[in-house]
Amino acid sequence: MQGNASKGSIFTYDKLEKEAQKLDKAIENYLSELEQNDHSETALPAHENKPLPEKLAPLKERQARCQERLKKLEEGEAQPVSETDPDARLLNKRGQTLAGYNVQMAVDVKHKLIIHNEVVQDGNDTQQLEAMALKAKEILEAETLTVNADKGYENHAHIKNCEEAGITPYVPLADKAAPIRAEGRFTHAELTYDVTTDSYRCPADKMLSRQGTQNKRGQKRGRYASKASECEQCPLRQQCLPKKTPYRQLYRWEHQDVIDRHRARMEQNGREHMRRRAATVEHPFGTMKVNMGWQHFLMRGLEKVQAEMN
Repeated sequence: MQGNASKGSIFTYDKLEKEAQKLDKAIENYLSELEQNDHSETALPAHENKPLPEKLAPLKERQARCQERLKKLEEGEAQPVSETDPDARLLNKRGQTLAGYNVQMAVDVKHKLIIHNEVVQDGNDTQQLEAMALKAKEILEAETLTVNADKGYENHAHIKNCEEAGITPYVPLADKAAPIRAEGRFTHAELTYDVTTDSYRCPADKMLSRQGTQNKRGQKRGRYASKASECEQCPLRQQCLPKKTPYRQLYRWEHQDVIDRHRARMEQNGREHMRRRAATVEHPFGTMKVNMGWQHFLMRGLEKVQAEMN
């Protein structure tokens, strides 16, 4: 949602870098002109006849502030912030960039009532599924709950946590195998997992045995690989491997069974749940924006914006 700030007021790394170069050049030019005036013994006009520190102070303050922000961005200690509203963030919505806030909303399918809303600063929705679902379940005092969310909420750990909390999520999963399928090669879906042997079977009925464990972003994933000698003689090699790849390997999350169940659920009923989601949670936003003419927040700062949203 658009905040009470323009995207031009947000200093990104590139923008700060250009600002730093501009300030460096301004200071350099000023010192050069001053040196030329000294050599030519020409008196400065009365309105420019100020002590050197007084003229340089504002420029050097801006330069120091700019360098400090750059350092924080480089070290990952900060995000690009707005000069107008320090809590606003750059958001991308349908190809449009704006300065504002990410508004979350849970709506009851039966009565079309807003159950809960939350204003966050994240640039996307990948970290919002679990928190919003748990809050809705708490408010409704429900033992179980079905939650419909769009594809921006895909987060495998959140899907697992929701399932464990008695919440059944319906979230479209990204088709990451599309490029492989487009090349005419077998995707992971065409390899069969055997839980008893903890191994995979390829379309040629050869085994991919477990070769160890990888920890990626806090998630444990098992690595499975075939034998290069078997892949070399395989009649299906061209449908399975790129030319310079000697063997097939893949990774399996330790809770992959949760995602397999979720994918099966989406294939069976996902389309109906997504239609229901679009007709439910999008309606309040349309009502506020179109019928009430509410196009952006009037308040500044996360706490005040949350109050305005409430």
